[in-house]
Amino acid sequence: MVAFIPDQWNTSSILQFAPRLFSSFLLVTWISSIFFMYGFSHELIVGLMVWLILVSTTLIALKNEIIGGCLFTVFGIAFVIVIMGKGADPSYIAVSSPLFIIGLLFLASYLYEEHIQASRVEM
Repeated sequence: MVAFIPDQWNTSSILQFAPRLFSSFLLVTWISSIFFMYGFSHELIVGLMVWLILVSTTLIALKNEIIGGCLFTVFGIAFVIVIMGKGADPSYIAVSSPLFIIGLLFLASYLYEEHIQASRVEM
């Protein structure tokens, strides 16, 4: 099992460490921005529900990288659809890019570990 902060930085440890770091940063940023933007209003509840979905997705991704990576990517697509449905400025699509990046990093981590395991079996 890889430690949360690796001693040596190689491709495997970076691919395992980066999505976990980015998803943790996303959770902290999301909750702080919700409290900053809405304060204690009725919109806070909606923001907290989305935050709980992101926490659940992060916990799933920590246990199973491929399912978590797919969930983050699906949430990125859903976020784009919701934003475009409200007729918002297309620059708001950049808000969903961290979800895509985290999803792709989890998928890359999974695929890289599968490649390493397959190459060890061949030897």
